[in-house]
Amino acid sequence: MQLDCDLRFQSEEEAYRYVEGCMWPDGPTCPRCGEVKRVGRLNGSSTRIGTYKCYRCRKPFTVKISTIFEASHVLMHDWLKAIFLIGLSRRAIEAKDLGRILEVSPRTADFILARIRRATTARDPAQIFESLSSFKSAEKSPWRKPRPTPAGSAPSPQAPVASPPPRGDYEAS
Repeated sequence: MQLDCDLRFQSEEEAYRYVEGCMWPDGPTCPRCGEVKRVGRLNGSSTRIGTYKCYRCRKPFTVKISTIFEASHVLMHDWLKAIFLIGLSRRAIEAKDLGRILEVSPRTADFILARIRRATTARDPAQIFESLSSFKSAEKSPWRKPRPTPAGSAPSPQAPVASPPPRGDYEAS
């Protein structure tokens, strides 16, 4: 099935440029420290598409951070096609149908649908994308899973901590 958005997003680079233009109209902004001026694109041969580096906090970032796209292996143009389809459909799209259209597994399609539904209830593609980009100002992403603490590190706040008995004046017997 040939979609209108298929013609717009022929490559992953074009999809990233479109999302970057929507999320960062004034240029790339570091999601950690908010820096706008001291940010550069990383263009190495092994660098991921759309990766930037903030030279203030010295951390790499992409447009995916703090959005529904974060921590997802789904290609950006597949995300955009799904948003386009959900916005244009008159009735709810099932994961099986979305998977067939995007040529992904039903489980991946269900993952995409769940994130989009959690982020918005709008039906217009422009409104959907606007509400999806509202997460960019969040301090912590709602999509990021907490990392497990490695063995030997500080205990979690819930774990009981053993402490020595209190010192006091003891009488010698």
